This record gives sequence, structure tokens and C-alpha cells, in this order.
Amino acid sequence: MYIGYRGGAYSRAGTKFVGFSKQNPLVTFYPPRLISFEFSLTQNIVLEFGNLYIRFIVNGGMVVETAKVITAATQANPCQITSAAHGFNNGDWVAIAGVGGMTQLNGNTYIVAGAAANTFTLTNLDGVAINSLAYGAYTAGGTASRIYEIVSPYAEADLPLLKFTQSADVISITHRSYPPYDLSRLAATNWTLTPTAFAAMISPPSTVSAVATTHPSAITSPPTLATAYAYVITAIDPKTGQESVASPRADVTDSVNMAITAATVIISWSAVVGAEYYNIYRAPVSYNTGTTTDSLPPPVGSLFGWIDSSFGNQFFDTNITPDFSKVPPQHRNPFAPGQIVSISVGASSADWTTATAVITTATGTGFSGECVIVAGKIVSVVIVNAGADYVSADTVSFTGDGTSAAATLTVGPATGTFPGVVAYYQQRRVYANTTNRPDTLWASQPGAFTNFDTSVPVVDSDAITAAPWSQQVNGIQWLVPMPLGLVTFMGNGVWQIGASGGVASSPAAFTPANNVAVPQNSIGSSDIVPPIKNNWDLLYVQAHGSTVRALTYQIFFNNYVGEDISWQSSHLLIEHPIEQWCWCEEPYKLIWAQRDDGIGLSLTYLKDQEVKGWARHDTQGEIRSVCSVTELPVDALYLVVQRLIGDGSGTTRFFIERMD
Repeated sequence: MYIGYRGGAYSRAGTKFVGFSKQNPLVTFYPPRLISFEFSLTQNIVLEFGNLYIRFIVNGGMVVETAKVITAATQANPCQITSAAHGFNNGDWVAIAGVGGMTQLNGNTYIVAGAAANTFTLTNLDGVAINSLAYGAYTAGGTASRIYEIVSPYAEADLPLLKFTQSADVISITHRSYPPYDLSRLAATNWTLTPTAFAAMISPPSTVSAVATTHPSAITSPPTLATAYAYVITAIDPKTGQESVASPRADVTDSVNMAITAATVIISWSAVVGAEYYNIYRAPVSYNTGTTTDSLPPPVGSLFGWIDSSFGNQFFDTNITPDFSKVPPQHRNPFAPGQIVSISVGASSADWTTATAVITTATGTGFSGECVIVAGKIVSVVIVNAGADYVSADTVSFTGDGTSAAATLTVGPATGTFPGVVAYYQQRRVYANTTNRPDTLWASQPGAFTNFDTSVPVVDSDAITAAPWSQQVNGIQWLVPMPLGLVTFMGNGVWQIGASGGVASSPAAFTPANNVAVPQNSIGSSDIVPPIKNNWDLLYVQAHGSTVRALTYQIFFNNYVGEDISWQSSHLLIEHPIEQWCWCEEPYKLIWAQRDDGIGLSLTYLKDQEVKGWARHDTQGEIRSVCSVTELPVDALYLVVQRLIGDGSGTTRFFIERMD
């Protein structure tokens, strides 16, 4: 039974069989995990995560592909099915229905074996061939529908620590042992799971050139002296407004000083497919430090300030003053393993005018850098893109017109860089808790969820890195966006991260220069059970797993105050912590939970009426996962239950079920 939020107690409903999980207790200790995908009130899907696969459940049924027509079925051992160009592979699961005559096949799920172009045989879910010798003779009709699934990188032992957040049709998934992934729905039977690409959505122009229209002259009166200018271009994505990193720079060294002599520099660049417009940036001017006809270019590493924008791929600069408060973004991927941290230059000959740093590697990709040359010597390398997957044994050398130069690499850690938590806050995607930096979070640019680029000097729209703030290193377990901040559940307490100066009616913007962390309480959170939002309250399981607390926001103090809401029924939790739970608001205001021993619990919770009621739920099996999705007019509860199969064999299987 469960507690009625209006009083009394009610007998809970039974559960309806949805399908067998692909996870098999005969070969694995680990159950599948159910995760909700909620696009809208009317489009909600349950995801079955198992060992290296994902399946999908809608409205109480497994999602299947387009049915294939059956034209024959043999009375044989094994039973052979004929279906022209069925496209099935050995190991696929298929549901059979509508067969005439051999009706024993209907309503069951089988595994495909012996697949040929137009035929296949059947086994049961334990791989035992289906013997149809005693079945009725096939007469006509029938279909075979493959259960739709996709390949996943996640091993079964890692499923409890998967953490995720959703934006429209994309679920972002994290685990500290895997790179971040994005699961995207393109159609009912077309899902993709791809590693998150951390970069701007658009590339910069690949080539840029600059040409001066007026050149220095020693015979004019007064003489016009050589002046050098340098330019870079960025492209703007029309859908997201994201700005690319800077293009290769273009130098013009034979111009006059446009501040003194009327002149123009014509900048041209290669078009970028899909770009809405381009930003043009210029470095500080270099005056007559070379010959009478050419000035030395602005040094490598100079900042570039914005001078204008252009819809086309050409621009005339007539000495527009650069704005150095707006500069091109610099690429950053805080989660890439094996980044090039620095290049330390040693001995260098003094005959270099151009140089390129080249890294010899068998694994690394993506590095780019610019060599700084002073008095003919390579003195340093500015890292433009730190790349990924380099190792400490990699070496660096220089190509160009000089004789010699030596340098050593400093490579970042090869492991421990993947985040374990993800959320959204103020139009930013926020990641946190890598193995190397468990108490740090990283927020993307606003509206650009995979863009962690920054600028020098920093601007408000840059990505954010929030440094550690806790006294102990217990890791960020969960991030929950609330009106005044990102409530951050740690292993040893709860903090609120937000922007200073915000109030409930007018929250302040969360920026690199305006972010603060304020402690809320000192009782930490479980790392596998996510907090549940309930209006202005947050319900969470303590780190030890045997106490449930409610955080209530106090508007007068701008702080969350916690209370234990399980003390009256603590006997239900002592020594048996909660492993999973979910919230079914309609129609009965219930949290359904699964203990580590497979026992079910319910918590009726209605804060407005001070209702808190716990109950225990037993079944003929062990509950191993719970999940809820809205299926109007109710919030439907789905469960994984490990039960004995009713064939007298004494074996168990993971049943996926939906509560009535």
C-alpha cells in the first residue's frame, strides 16, 4: 500500500509486463538502468541502458523497427522463418505476431540465428533453438519486428554513475571514465550517440590576405615611411550566433602609416560555408622597424582588436581604430586528455625569420602554435590549440629558415579529465567533477553548449571555470538549476553557485567575473541518487544513503534550510540505502524508490499540506531500477524487476514492467 496524500492508505496497483531486458542475470550481476527522456508532455520515452547498448520504450511497449512480412514458417528444430530481404542479423531480438496456423509463435520475443538473405531461425532468449515440430502448421500471414537498439560505450558496471541532462531532443551524458556523449533523437527509430565535440559550431576562414594600396616612398616630401598591419578574421554562425576562433593572420608590411597618409589596406579571405557574417580584427601597428620599404610585422602573440564586421569576404581598412575590449575567441577544451600545456624553448640559433613548431607523435592531434622570434632567435611558442591525446614521450622540432633550435614539451594528464556531472544554467551547459579536479565546474558560453572558448581580456560571454571552494575534496555530485543559482550537491555539503547582486525577481547574469559560491548546509549527497525538484524544494538522499532530506528555500535569507523527512520511518532505510528513485507527481504525489536489497519504497510528499508518508513494497522478485515519464494524464512508473521465470527452471530474468 501507499499513503494517500488526502488521508488514508491505498492498495498499490500491479505491474504490466513490457518486455524482457537484454541484460541476462545468467551471465551478468548487473541489472539494466532505466532513464527518462522527456521532450514534452506528450513525447516521453524510457531508455533502457544495458551493457554496451540502449533500447527504447514508449507507452508501455518496446520500440520496434518497421515490421517484416513472414511468408513461411517450418515445423522443424530449429524453426525457420521465411521473410524476403528481412535484413536481420544473428543476435537481433525480434517480436513475432499475426502468424496463422503456427500461433504458438505469436506474442513472443526471439533471438535471430542462422540469418540468410531471406530466412532465419529462432532461439529463445537463452539461445536455445525453438523446436516447432509440435506446433501447428503455418497457414499464412505474420510479421517479425526487430527491437530497435543502438550501440553504447557504457559497460554495465558503470551504469549507476551515469549522470545526464536534457535539452529538447538531446540528452548529454557524463561519466568520469568516458568522454562526454550526446544522445540525439532524429526519429523514433533513429537515435545517435556521439562524443561531444567541444568547439564552436563554425570554422574560421582558412586563408586571409592583406594588400596595401599605398606604399612607402623615400622620394616624396616629406618621405612616407613603412608601416605594418596584421589582421585575423572570424566567422559567425547564423543559427547559434557562435563566433569561430581566429583565422590564420595576414600581414601587410609595405603600407604607409594610415594615420598620417590617406591609404587603404584591402583584406580578403576564403568564404566559410554557412557563415552569416565575419568579424575583422587588427593588431597594434608596427612602425618602420625594418627597411625603408618594409616594416617588421607586429610580433607573434599580439592581441587583435575588433575593427568592423562584413557580410562579404572582403573589407577595406582605412585606419579604423581597433577595439581591444572585443577580441577573437581562443579555443579551449577543458576535458581533452593529453593536451600540450607548454613548450619550453632552449638553445636557438640567431638566424630565424620564420618558424613552425612540429610535434612528432603517434597519438596526438589538433595542436597548433605560433613561434615568437626575437633578434633572430625562437624564444617561445604561443599555443593556439592545445590539441588532445599527446604523451610525454612526444617531441617537438622546428621547421623554417633557421639553423637550429631545441625545445621540450609539457603534456597534460592522459587520464582523469572527463567530467562526471552535467546540467544547464542560464543558457550555459555546465560540467563538473573530473577525477583530477573533482570540486571544479566549467560552464559553456551562453547558448553555445559545446563552446568553451575564452578571450583575452575576458568578456561576459566567455566560458567559465569556477575553482574549488570546499574545505574537503569530496566532489560535485549533482548540479540543480534554481531561480537564484546552481544548487551544487557535494559529498560533504550543499552550496549555491550564482551571480552576486541577484534577487528572486531579477537574477543577475552568471559570468566569468561575477560568480560566487555560498554554503547552504554541511550534509552531503549520495553520488548515485539525483535530487528531486519539488517546486522550491529539493529532496535528496544523504551521502550515506540512509536518510532523505528536504532543502527548502528561505527567501528572506536567500538560503536553503534542510530537514530530515525520513526520521519517522528510518527503519526502512537503516543498513539498506536507496539506490534509485523517481517522482510521480500525478495522480498521487509519490516518490518511488529502490533499496539496495531490491525492496521498493514509496514516499507520499505534499509540502503544502505537510504530508510525508513512507511505505514498503514487496513483490515476487527484486526491484533493480525505477524511472518515471509523463504519459497523460499520469506520471507512469517503470521498473526493472528480477523475477523467476515461470517455467520451473529456477532461473531469473530482468523483467521491464509498468505500474498500472
